[in-house]
Amino acid sequence: MKPHWHDLLKLTPFLVGQFGFDFGSLAATLEGYFAAFLNFLLQIVVFIWNVLVYVAQYIWTALNFIGNFFYQLALDVGKAFKWIWENVIKAGLT
Repeated sequence: MKPHWHDLLKLTPFLVGQFGFDFGSLAATLEGYFAAFLNFLLQIVVFIWNVLVYVAQYIWTALNFIGNFFYQLALDVGKAFKWIWENVIKAGLT
């Protein structure tokens, strides 16, 4: 008589158990869901942080541009008054 393949199914738990195969438990499943939820929350925090950094860099760039504009304006006005003093007023007085 020839053995049938379904007779080997009785040995499956022993064969699978030797290789450490496990379907997992409820605790492991809940732990996976909890880890995924924490990962989702962390992604939200990282996204909000990235948006804040982007907005802060944009505002800093705008303020830096305005500051440099007024600084250059003050330097140019100073040069203009110096030119007026030396070429107009001094030349008019001498």
